[in-house]
Amino acid sequence: MNISEKLRRAANRTTRLNSDVALLCEAALEAADIFDRTGNPPEVAMSWTKELPTELGWYWYRPPKNGNIKMGHVYLGLSGRLRFTYESRNKNISEFLHGEWCGPLIPPAVPEDKI
Repeated sequence: MNISEKLRRAANRTTRLNSDVALLCEAALEAADIFDRTGNPPEVAMSWTKELPTELGWYWYRPPKNGNIKMGHVYLGLSGRLRFTYESRNKNISEFLHGEWCGPLIPPAVPEDKI
């Protein structure tokens, strides 16, 4: 049974979906169909934005002055505020109002034979 068939069976078992979950299921089914047809995960278009991250995860950050791109992790600190850690530095996300972000980064899929 391929991935899209598994997702369709799971979606059919769920009788009370709210609209957000239904949209997520549709997107997952589209991605699974692409993977089943091609054997490759769908391409995810990523772009730079000036908006601060609101989700936890790994991000690229491009400062406005020198443009030296940094990769780091956005996480929830003990204070309940988002923090960004990179190159052994750990700062409040609000210190990065200027510059651009790209993420959260999505890890590549692992082939089923490697699981």
